[in-house]
Formats: sequence, structure tokens, C-alpha cells
Amino acid sequence: MTTARQLEDPLEHELDPALQKELLKFPGKWVAITRSDIVVIGDSPEEVMRDAREAGVEAAILHHVPEDAEISYFL
Repeated sequence: MTTARQLEDPLEHELDPALQKELLKFPGKWVAITRSDIVVIGDSPEEVMRDAREAGVEAAILHHVPEDAEISYFL
């Protein structure tokens, strides 16, 4: 009997503080991240998610790094 593979919920845990700091180096960019790593950086959400899937990452957080470091959106 085979069981379905469970994927880790990328939003289940807080992001690593070092990762949060690292994201600030990419203002205006879209990134696909896991809880502890930047997976892909790009100019559009479509490009980033496509590249993340091609890299074999099934569960990533899509994030736009704002120009203003005080505002942050996670999708």
C-alpha cells in the first residue's frame, strides 16, 4: 500500500530571521522562498514560480520584496 507524500506547509512556521534580512537585498524583486532559503529571484511572480517548479520545489512562498523595507507582503 502506498501513502500520499505529505508536503510541508511553507506557512506553518515563521521565517528564519537571517532569511528575512537577506530578502532586503532584493528590493523590487519577486522571490520564491522556503522557511529558510531563497529558491528563485526574478522580475515577475509567474517567472519565479515557473523557475521554482523547474528547480523541483513543490511548496514555496511567493514574496515581493518592497522598495520600502518597512512594508512586506507574503503570498
